[in-house]
Amino acid sequence: MEVPEQEEFVMKSFRTLLAICAMAIGLGASAASAADFPAIKSPVLVTSIGQSPDCNTVKVLAKKAKLKDITYNPMATADDLDGQNTLLVTVGVSHKGFGVAGVNLDTETARSNALLDAAKAKNIPVILIHIGGVEGREAMSQKMLDVVTPKGDAFLVYAEGNGDGYFDKMADGKPLIAVEKPIKLIGVFKEYAAE
Repeated sequence: MEVPEQEEFVMKSFRTLLAICAMAIGLGASAASAADFPAIKSPVLVTSIGQSPDCNTVKVLAKKAKLKDITYNPMATADDLDGQNTLLVTVGVSHKGFGVAGVNLDTETARSNALLDAAKAKNIPVILIHIGGVEGREAMSQKMLDVVTPKGDAFLVYAEGNGDGYFDKMADGKPLIAVEKPIKLIGVFKEYAAE
């Protein structure tokens, strides 16, 4: 084994260990706050903050969980909240997604803040979802997370992206569930689904 390969092996092992530790912390947090996690009541609006493809992934997982009456709109605004009972928001910046949607960090931040503020005013629970892992915490995504995370009512995160405890800190006692793989969201959606 060459030295660079050894270093890569050590770094992969270290990242795996961090993910396992994060899962243990996240599982403890979810066990402690599971009773407080909001019911996912239909109709459900699924949207994106940052225009990453994670939003589409969450839509697919929500459908596999058989959540009813799902509206998928990656560019949702406050007007789209009419008639909705739950807001599922994926957070992660995609430069390609920005280009396709014709937005930038400033316009996306403004839309997101207006949407989340309107949801709060209408008493619609905001469930922030981050399934991008470590890669989904790059600089622009992190800026977006720092702005919108305090506005979440509950959090669903991929444990690998919470190795530094960021989401535990930002949740600040609000319900947080860490999953070992994004596909595990199906089980969470089923558990907290309400008619």
